Amino acid sequence: MTYVTCFFDTDVAPGATVELPQPLRLGVTDHALYERFDYEVQPRGDATDLDGSDNGRSWRIDADNTADFAMRGTEVSGAAGDTVTAAFRFVNKGPAWVGNVSSGDPVAVIDFYLPQGTTATSVPDTCRNAWTSGDDPTIGHYACTLPTWAKPDLKVSFPFQLRIDRVVPDATGRVVARPDHGTSLAFDPTSKNNSAKVVVNPST
Repeated sequence: MTYVTCFFDTDVAPGATVELPQPLRLGVTDHALYERFDYEVQPRGDATDLDGSDNGRSWRIDADNTADFAMRGTEVSGAAGDTVTAAFRFVNKGPAWVGNVSSGDPVAVIDFYLPQGTTATSVPDTCRNAWTSGDDPTIGHYACTLPTWAKPDLKVSFPFQLRIDRVVPDATGRVVARPDHGTSLAFDPTSKNNSAKVVVNPST
């Protein structure tokens, strides 16, 4: 974020307009995507503003850019009754950073459907049980949130502790990155890597 203050050293009569001497120009960087330009005016000295509620405005600026969100799965093994750590990972491969600078919503939500025959005994702080009536009752479902922004090359790991209730060869769970609202990540040109597998007791 860049902050700039401009001063107008002149009297402003009622109904008068004051403008910058030249139009403001903004440079769009290689990492830009969903940006916001805020501006506001405040009185100086002893001047009093009778209503400060209309002193600010903001512009949303959408850059012509993309960001590749990707999921990385994992493979773990164990016997019945064992507890194993299954840590999948989120990566923003860029080139853009992505931020919900207006709403403050998570930049993405990751759904984790547990491998068959396992139960989550410990989950990351940013994850919650998301089981719904539409899910398979034998398979746990958790939703993990990211921050409101994701810079290029951001990597976030989600270590789940899974108890192996029964050994199922090649028990395969899946993780899927999705927006907090809607069904697709509009800025992501490579949707095929938005999901990955979490495999317990792979056969090979």
